[in-house]
Amino acid sequence: MLQKNQNITNSKKKSGTEWVFLNLPLSVLLGLLGVLYIANSHQAEKKMRKIERLERKVQLLKSEYVEIQAKIMEQSTPMKMVQSNRENKLGYENGEIVKVD
Repeated sequence: MLQKNQNITNSKKKSGTEWVFLNLPLSVLLGLLGVLYIANSHQAEKKMRKIERLERKVQLLKSEYVEIQAKIMEQSTPMKMVQSNRENKLGYENGEIVKVD
């Protein structure tokens, strides 16, 4: 029993370097977890910036699409088609489209 108490008291009285070496695995683990945490946050920020850039690009392409669609709708109105046919000397004859010379 006396020897057991001496071992306990001896284990409690560790010098500074012994204590550091005993806790080295824990320190390495905490360091690795810290590095992983920082790397993960950098990766998430990078992805967020990429998402924001792509969202701006999508907005630009949507507005371009709406513009082009509006032009097509305007050009495909019956009056515009008739004017275009006159300019190109196209007309109808017996239900068929023919070029008028």
